[in-house]
Amino acid sequence: MQSKRFYLSILFVLQFLHVNAQTTLFSLLPPDSTGVNFVNIIKDTKDLNVIKYEYYYNGGGVAIGDVNNDGLPDLYFSSNVNECRLYLNEGNLKFKDVTKEAGVGAAGGYHTGVTFVDINNDGWMDIYVCQSVAADTNARKNILFENNKDGTFTNKAAQYGIADAGISVAGYFNDLDGDGDLDLFVINDPYNIDFAKTIHLAYNSQNVLAAVQDTITYYESDHYYENVNGKYIEKTAAAGLRTHSFGLSAILQDFNGDGLTDIYQANDYLKPDYLFINQGNRKFINEFEKFFNHSSYSSMGSDYADLNNDGFSDLMTDDMLPEGNERQKQLRGGNNYDEFDKVVKYGYGYQYVKNVLQLNNGNNTYSDISYFTGMAYSEWSWAILMADFDNDAWKDVYIANGYMRDITDMDYVKFKMDSIKKVIIKVKSNEDVSNLLSAIPQVKVLKCYFKNYGGLNFKREITSTGLTQAALSFGAAYGDLDNDGDLDLVVNNTNDFAFVYRNNTMENKTANSIRIQLNGPEKNRTGIGTKIETVTPDHIKQVLIYNPEKGYLSCNDKTNIVGIGQNTSCNIHVTWPDGKQQLLNDVKANQLLILNYADAKDTTVTVLKNKTLFADITTQTKVDYSYTENQHIDFKLEPLLPHKFSQMGPCVTVADFTGDKLDDFFVGGAKDHAAILFSQNADGTFTKTSEPVFDADKLYEDGAAASFDFDGDGDNDLIVSSGGNDYPNDNSKYPVRVYLNDGKGNFSKSKASNKYFTSANSIAVSDFNKDGSPDIFIGGRTVPGHYGLIPKSFLLTVSGDTLKDITSTTVLGNIGMVSTVQWSDINNDGWKDLVLAGEWLPITYVLNTNGLLNGVPEIIDNTYGWWNKISIIDIDNDGDMDIVGGNLGMNTRYKGTTDRPVTMVASDFDNNGSTDCLISTYVKGKSYPIAIRDYTLDQMPYLRKKYLRYAPYSLATVNDIFTPEQIEKANKFVANDMYSTVFINDGKGIFAKVNLPTEAQFFPVNGIQFADVNHDNLPDLIMVGNDYSTEVETGRNDAGIGLVLLNLGGGAFKTMPVTQSGFFIPGDVKCLEKIIVGDKTIFIAGKNKDQLQLVELEK
Repeated sequence: MQSKRFYLSILFVLQFLHVNAQTTLFSLLPPDSTGVNFVNIIKDTKDLNVIKYEYYYNGGGVAIGDVNNDGLPDLYFSSNVNECRLYLNEGNLKFKDVTKEAGVGAAGGYHTGVTFVDINNDGWMDIYVCQSVAADTNARKNILFENNKDGTFTNKAAQYGIADAGISVAGYFNDLDGDGDLDLFVINDPYNIDFAKTIHLAYNSQNVLAAVQDTITYYESDHYYENVNGKYIEKTAAAGLRTHSFGLSAILQDFNGDGLTDIYQANDYLKPDYLFINQGNRKFINEFEKFFNHSSYSSMGSDYADLNNDGFSDLMTDDMLPEGNERQKQLRGGNNYDEFDKVVKYGYGYQYVKNVLQLNNGNNTYSDISYFTGMAYSEWSWAILMADFDNDAWKDVYIANGYMRDITDMDYVKFKMDSIKKVIIKVKSNEDVSNLLSAIPQVKVLKCYFKNYGGLNFKREITSTGLTQAALSFGAAYGDLDNDGDLDLVVNNTNDFAFVYRNNTMENKTANSIRIQLNGPEKNRTGIGTKIETVTPDHIKQVLIYNPEKGYLSCNDKTNIVGIGQNTSCNIHVTWPDGKQQLLNDVKANQLLILNYADAKDTTVTVLKNKTLFADITTQTKVDYSYTENQHIDFKLEPLLPHKFSQMGPCVTVADFTGDKLDDFFVGGAKDHAAILFSQNADGTFTKTSEPVFDADKLYEDGAAASFDFDGDGDNDLIVSSGGNDYPNDNSKYPVRVYLNDGKGNFSKSKASNKYFTSANSIAVSDFNKDGSPDIFIGGRTVPGHYGLIPKSFLLTVSGDTLKDITSTTVLGNIGMVSTVQWSDINNDGWKDLVLAGEWLPITYVLNTNGLLNGVPEIIDNTYGWWNKISIIDIDNDGDMDIVGGNLGMNTRYKGTTDRPVTMVASDFDNNGSTDCLISTYVKGKSYPIAIRDYTLDQMPYLRKKYLRYAPYSLATVNDIFTPEQIEKANKFVANDMYSTVFINDGKGIFAKVNLPTEAQFFPVNGIQFADVNHDNLPDLIMVGNDYSTEVETGRNDAGIGLVLLNLGGGAFKTMPVTQSGFFIPGDVKCLEKIIVGDKTIFIAGKNKDQLQLVELEK
């Protein structure tokens, strides 16, 4: 009776939600309409519950495919603890449950992933079901239901050799050995999840402390089965695929463009994701770190498809962090720096609790742009489906999410979990277990749908999609259930009816499409791995790789839908897995196109290597130098910092230091590491020189450097500021130093040194008042150990053999946290003005009035940002100077805009002598502190009494945390512009702001240079950046790989892909300097904890 009431209540809700549904993208069809009344019922019992087995709530999958060859896609659902279900499609979105007649219920066991595959190539779809959890290996053998072609199925897994008895998650069929038939890869997980969360250390045979790898047992490893004449032989070890990790999904596709199928595995817990690259000899090597900079920490679902229509597939994996402020803080514990560093140190890589969207750069590297696209958070997420749901020629993203209980709720974890674990082992009934676990909150959440508007512009849409039903959703798949030309959606929910969504695109006549079915070769009848390329008259190019097993535990239909928007035809180029090809021109829209492998032809493909504009010449120049950074953890003293200030080097400056009319360069050193001089030789190589005076000053971190003739003897001397954050409360460790050159590159320290002190990362030199003496502006970057206080900046002038402080003649002394400065005549009056920017600063300029800088600084409106670099040039060739600003970018949590700025308050709130800062960002229209409770209380322990639990803090704003009096006394900061931008000067003191292209917003821009790379007499932009010093909750800003922007005139720029430019400079790049070597233009990239890199611009 209870189950009947449950059924009717859900049915009523679904019928209500069906009203007026056709005005939306999807309509949820109620079970009494479709006949699909499947519910994956999960109940905690004393024998099996989430405390005993943490993966108990991980849900089931769904497969879509035509099992009876009537031309209509059918549905198969895996049920975790009850019978699975098969529903035949009877047309008009009506389905019939034929589970019993077909014999595919798979009673008993714990079922997980499911897929349709024609395993024997007889033209009929078979069903492969994975099983898990059970202690008895016989109870968890995977099942292969072979299609008997009469509506019934027979389990023949053992006969085929694929009755895998591991703790299986999902099986994936693809050609892994290149022989044309389908092999099988099965993800198996260990049972002991507690062991997966801790790094166990021991001394290895070399007496080095190292991570102890888990003992690999047969059943806890992934398994690779090679198809040998229709039978499957387990060859995991020989292939190099033995594992011991908690994999949850995989993508079997070609990741490096060599035509071979690789394996990407998304792993939960400590083990990082794998990318097993196919070596072509039936062996695989995990090369994840060659392709990716970081991964999700708890990678779950995954998909791989071309989101920006550049011809390269992009990867997405999802994690478990909510997007809203309250739930994010309630469900997120502290990932402190020591724990994070330990994970990295012992070989587990860089992992962050967030979704990642890895943009394919086209050169076998990927950049995570999840923050930029707004897809970093989507609740506890499972299936990811990247497909063109609205047929506009751009693939959208659907994410199924939810979890039966919030077991990561921090109030539960900290205050209830231990007691529940102690009690649950003593309870005697299932009802007692259920009552006990009911203390853990349960929240049903909305699914996430991100519409793709092109240009990597995504927007989360809810009401317009019709996906307004909250549920606990896991596996999901798409297919054209009614054969009308759009993708319908099916979702497996826990303790709710499965969702069957009708897509209304074709009914609403909003776009056109082409349905494509593949009749593949003899050993791969459905054509898995086939590449379909389309080009429409509006020049949109799409690439679709037929690979149905994606997302999570599920399988999509074999019919491919290619949306073509308002176009009525397209050209289609098909490449089958063995390289044979077909070309079809002017294919009309809204038809079913059946492509037969037998019609394909052998085609000789000539691969032409692009001639790029830039080439790496580091080795040729004999510059072999890596910048070594001292280990200083700024977050120990200041847990609420957004990033380190001790990891900003190196600085590089170029000049002829040896008097031979050849450019040399100086590289500043980190604390405890001396600066280095590189002298250019006549053959274009460089010689590294260590100067005793630099070694004597290595206790200082070199923050910035500039060359000029300090003593008037005709050679280039050096001025160096000290930077970093290593010496809190000791200003004497941050001196400005002057090094005198004897004309041959030998330096001695001037007595002008160590008179002025500030932690600075920017220097600019010019004789601004035309008195014949060089003037130097030194921009204070931070007050070490006291972020939020304003550092001292200096304006100095050379007076004899010393430096004179003339800062008091200006208002520059306390202008802010300056990161970049340049002298330039921006108003064309013949006098050099001072232009600067910084963290929490706007683009600022002080006009030079006949040699005086005593005016009020002027700012460009709404440009308060986190600026790293400004460069000034006449970008539009109109005779005045324009400004290019390198900012934080928009691929981060700190997205400040005019109406939703990032803000900060800073003060000694607890009166203990420290400076406390608290940064806030907007979440869904309201500003909240970005820091989780644990970090805030580490910085300000006095707040523990106020926020004993996590729930109150999760709702708190700055005004709730601090008193009005505290806020009144605090320093206040705002950042309302994080875009990297060009500011076009109209010659009258007005600057027009033009945001740089999308790709320039993926990373913090730290270096900017100019060159006319395409010889059109317009200066093009060359940019580098990244920041690996960020706090660990946000994660490293590592998406930058170097960028060339072609100048189109009028402030407009176009990105040149790295595959065309060849300008590839990844890493934690802090600066970019131009140097002339012979008749060549060379760019030097200085990287933190990495090699200097030199690239040449080809003529």
